[in-house]
Amino acid sequence: MPERPSTTVARWNKAHPVGTPVRVWTGAREGDGTPTRTRSAASVLGGHTAVVWVEGHGACIALSHVDPDPDHTARLPALAVACPTCNSPADQLCTSRGGTRTRRHDVHQTRTAAHNAQTRSTQ
Repeated sequence: MPERPSTTVARWNKAHPVGTPVRVWTGAREGDGTPTRTRSAASVLGGHTAVVWVEGHGACIALSHVDPDPDHTARLPALAVACPTCNSPADQLCTSRGGTRTRRHDVHQTRTAAHNAQTRSTQ
């Protein structure tokens, strides 16, 4: 028997706080999905679907189409440090346009420079 949506939501929220890096599929789960992060806790929509809101999308996405993205720092190693440009904390994606849009594919140059400086100082 499938898990109840309320159980799915409780399990998700316990393991994944708001701001968790995720990959989402807005249609069929094909390809690598789109990297982003959650902007809400998960909830039950209409009494039947477990959903979460993510950065860069105007609608909620079913948890069946959302996966935590543990490899986000492998793709963007500069996420290990806070961004001096947009003030995003370490391990969270940079934002643009006054914090209204998440930069999902790159980080600010100043963050890369800060990461490189930190890496050089620890070697």
